[in-house]
Amino acid sequence: MSDRRKLATATLQDVANAAGVSVGTVSKALNRREGVSPEVTSRIIDTARRLGYQKRQLAPQPVYAIGSTTIVTFDHFIVSGQFYGEILDAILEESERQGIATSVELVPSGNLESFLERGRLFTAQRPESIIVLGIDQPELVDAVAALGCPAVLVNGADRHMRVSSVSPDYHFGGWAAARHLLEQGHRNIAHVTHLRRVSFALRLDGFRDALADFGIAYDPEIHLIDTQSPALMSEDARLAVEARMSAGTFDYTGFVCAADMLAVGVMQAAAGAGLSIPDDISVIGFDDLPICAHCNPPLSSIHVDRREIGRTAVSLLLERSSLPQLPERRLAMGVSVTPRASVKDRTAR
Repeated sequence: MSDRRKLATATLQDVANAAGVSVGTVSKALNRREGVSPEVTSRIIDTARRLGYQKRQLAPQPVYAIGSTTIVTFDHFIVSGQFYGEILDAILEESERQGIATSVELVPSGNLESFLERGRLFTAQRPESIIVLGIDQPELVDAVAALGCPAVLVNGADRHMRVSSVSPDYHFGGWAAARHLLEQGHRNIAHVTHLRRVSFALRLDGFRDALADFGIAYDPEIHLIDTQSPALMSEDARLAVEARMSAGTFDYTGFVCAADMLAVGVMQAAAGAGLSIPDDISVIGFDDLPICAHCNPPLSSIHVDRREIGRTAVSLLLERSSLPQLPERRLAMGVSVTPRASVKDRTAR
């Protein structure tokens, strides 16, 4: 068979063999799907063209037309928030790698309404694209959707599905945290939270599903401890747990907390009451912030890959620019349990 005949009949397997990768990797790279590094993608495309596969089947490369993006977030997320700081760093790094110029608009804490009234998003210099970090109040989402430019919400969601979003999988995280305690033999457990946003309601839904898996009927009077504060500070959780202690019978052996700082507050309340962690009660948090490893004892938590969320936000923004005809997407990034010494296995004998 002539070389020309071989080139004319090149298959995905031929490209994969020549490039030293799997057929699945070739397919992802040629169709510009996520999961393949730029270097490997370039090698695969060059190999496909050399073998002649590109002439018949190689999809045209999307044209990404974003030169700049504006990142909108609350000022306190940047000043004191480890969670959002890592995400922002990843967004800035990935934007630079993609050749996208960035600017940051900080919304003063508690002043979203005045921010919108000043028309920061409606000037003659309308943003070419927008990434909204950690804000999903309807008035801001409505304003962003009205602009009609490529936009992505990070750690938030548009219930009307006009704007794409990426967040941790909060439902699964709540389920996994509760199930971790339940599998260790705990049955009297409570969820410490404040249902100020959809993401916290999703954690609670996951918690309830885990209880159902073990045949436990959810009762908010027993299983829910609401801090009554949107601040998510350790002091809020400490006071809420102390109030539950003083209200009567306190027979909990485990606490699933909607954020790591709430878990710290639960640990403080336990220490104040002379309870030992994990011998008397077990505690698991959410987010797996660096503070978890420095708690006494170290705090189990739900791990969130914050840097990957930031990188994914930029990829999703590029997709919205390149393929505006596609439906908006709501991505839930996988999370996992990071077990540490704050949870006791009550099944061990």
